[in-house]
Amino acid sequence: MKTEISSNQAQSTEIPSWMREAFAVIDRRDAAGFARLMTEDGIFRFGNGPAAIGRPAIESAVAQFFASLGGISHQLERAWSLPDAQALQGVVTYTRPDGKSFKIPFMDAFVTDKSGLVKEWLVYSDMAPLFS
Repeated sequence: MKTEISSNQAQSTEIPSWMREAFAVIDRRDAAGFARLMTEDGIFRFGNGPAAIGRPAIESAVAQFFASLGGISHQLERAWSLPDAQALQGVVTYTRPDGKSFKIPFMDAFVTDKSGLVKEWLVYSDMAPLFS
C-alpha cells in the first residue's frame, strides 16, 4: 500500500531530545544501551545488510560494529517527524583503529511505539570509505 504524504505532513523539526540521547549512547559505543532503546522485538538494519531482530541480536550486531572502530561521533543536522515515524539527517565521523577518520553523511529512519521505544531503526550511509 502506497501512502501519499503532502508537503505539510512531514515537518522538519528541532532534533528531539530522545534522538540526541540515542546518538550519545552510540558515540559512547554502548551496545547494551543501544539495545535498550529498542522494543523487545525491534528491528535494526544498517544499509543493505541483514536485519538484526530482537534486543539480543541487536546488541550483538552493534557490539561487533563498535569493536571494529577506533571511535565514532555524530553531528545531528535535521529531523522530520510524522505521527509514528521519524527521520534524521547528519554527518558521522568514524575513526578506524589505525587512527584514520572519515566524515560520512547519513540518514536514519525510525518507527517508534507509544512508549517511545524504537520498533524499527534503519540506517542509510555509504560505508565504503571506512572499509577501503
